[in-house]
Amino acid sequence: MFNNALSSCITILCKASKPFLFCGILVFGFGCNSGNDRLQQKPVDNKYQLFTEEHTAQHPAARLNKEEAIQRSAVVVLTTSIVTIDSTDGRGGLQYLYQVNQAETMLKSDTATIIKFPLRFIATERLDFSAYKNKPVYIFLDTLSPKSVLRQSANLKYRWLKKAPVLKG
Repeated sequence: MFNNALSSCITILCKASKPFLFCGILVFGFGCNSGNDRLQQKPVDNKYQLFTEEHTAQHPAARLNKEEAIQRSAVVVLTTSIVTIDSTDGRGGLQYLYQVNQAETMLKSDTATIIKFPLRFIATERLDFSAYKNKPVYIFLDTLSPKSVLRQSANLKYRWLKKAPVLKG
């Protein structure tokens, strides 16, 4: 009689709990994770680099040396009088406006035109010239594109060469 009552209770519970049992299995199935996606998310650090040439081409050094900076720049000026005119943190990110009042030496100029001073240029990073006060500093400049808004509206022709160092002369 006890076995009969127990079996009837089990059948009643099974019939009433089928939706709960199904939901429980479903939640348990999605809750169990094999861990394969964790392996795919983390990059594997290999101690052997097979494609070092491609890696160095995609991730060049943080700063250029003096010779590379001279080669890549359009204008190179050696000056002692450089002033930060303005800075902004607008839609384009940080922008700094610098002015070179006079040049000690013009080392390179790719343009056929005469460069007039004071010369203004823009940079996307703060250049620390304070360590070289009253000492000549190399200014490595690149030309802005003719379609640039800064070139058209603010009459700026040059920008600081990306990854160029701040060097004393």
